[in-house]
Amino acid sequence: MGDAMRKPDISCWFPKHQFDWRHLATFAEVKNHGSKANEKLSYIEVAGKASCLLYAQDGHHAAPCIRILGSEIFLTIFDSGGSLTTCGYDIHRSPQSFLRILSAFPLLPTFSGSISLSVGNENDEMARWLTLRS
Repeated sequence: MGDAMRKPDISCWFPKHQFDWRHLATFAEVKNHGSKANEKLSYIEVAGKASCLLYAQDGHHAAPCIRILGSEIFLTIFDSGGSLTTCGYDIHRSPQSFLRILSAFPLLPTFSGSISLSVGNENDEMARWLTLRS
């Protein structure tokens, strides 16, 4: 629980509130290097922080966060039933996907609704996408 209480590397707060867990909208964790060990460690860290966020905010039903590990970005959404994590998107191999996740980061706190993971081949033979429905 010690790492969970450490402040997030990047955070977005609800406007005009104190800077504490009750008013944290979403957060990100950043590691210099991407590896399987760092991927697992960062997931454990954000899971602890998401738990604190969900516990402190009765009305917050989902805790979205991003993890930046070296040149890869992951979107992870926690709720009372568990979590859903995207695969890593490398800024060098998939710059558009990386930037889409990063640019959506400040908007994630306003999300309320259901999560649908879809797999299809619309314009891309191996396309996968995450749909957030409000």
